[in-house]
Amino acid sequence: MKKLKEKAANTDIINDYIREPAEVEQPMDQEKRKIIVAEIEQWRRSKLLPEHYCDFLLNLYMDERQEKPKTLLGVSSSSVSNSNPKAWIAIFGIIGIISFLALHFTSFAFWMQIGVAAGLISILFMLGAAQRSKRPVLSCMCFGVGSVLLLLSGLYLLNEREMTGTPLIFFVALSSMVWITTGIAARFPVFHLAGWLVLFLIYAVVLRHNIGDIDWIGLELSWVPISLVLMWLGWLFHHRSKQIAAVLLAAGVIGWFGAEIYGLALTELNPGLLQLLLGGKLAVCCGFLFGLRKKWIEWVM
Repeated sequence: MKKLKEKAANTDIINDYIREPAEVEQPMDQEKRKIIVAEIEQWRRSKLLPEHYCDFLLNLYMDERQEKPKTLLGVSSSSVSNSNPKAWIAIFGIIGIISFLALHFTSFAFWMQIGVAAGLISILFMLGAAQRSKRPVLSCMCFGVGSVLLLLSGLYLLNEREMTGTPLIFFVALSSMVWITTGIAARFPVFHLAGWLVLFLIYAVVLRHNIGDIDWIGLELSWVPISLVLMWLGWLFHHRSKQIAAVLLAAGVIGWFGAEIYGLALTELNPGLLQLLLGGKLAVCCGFLFGLRKKWIEWVM
């Protein structure tokens, strides 16, 4: 009975502080703070609350002089110490299966290779989606590994079937669209921007193979409209998603210099002329960004 009364008293203390978070900012009695921290740790051990909730509450109620729980990729040290043996068996079992499949991937039949690659990519993307709100860093890593695996496995399988040219370009373009979709859906702008950069590379390859001789005017007309369209799309999206608008604006700025980069790398045009055009467009870009800084900054912030 005595323990039950103490438990009820501890719960009342915690409820008072949770119901009125403004009071947390006021000086808290050291004894009450210890009671709350101990109770939160008990909730963690008994799995009454998820790990990330417990970490959040500990950050609120722990004394600033106390060492905060150490975390790696969103996983706290206490969660590792108190983890279940079944979790360790599952983790190392999954690692072992993935290692086995990777080592023997080339010895599998073609359709089995497709199934294995598709299964691993699906698992990584589902894990990334499941951990997006709880452990963003781990989620980003899962999406990143899955995206790279998608591209590399696809290139390998196409090469095995000696499918180059249009099928290869189509697959890389499809992979970049998956990256863009992942970046938008998971709110990871790095994937969104990477997708646009890959599309720029594909566009450059298509230009190279379909347009032989090109002058500087045709080169500018091949890239500048794309850049302007991306910036315009960024302006359209800035009311709905500032993150998408920021990526589209960045992609548009990169595309603005695409003609000169393409010309210097893949054409025989006069380098001096291209450098002059690059300097002029850089001056125009700086003037535009400075003159309209109060406008475009609202898109991204």
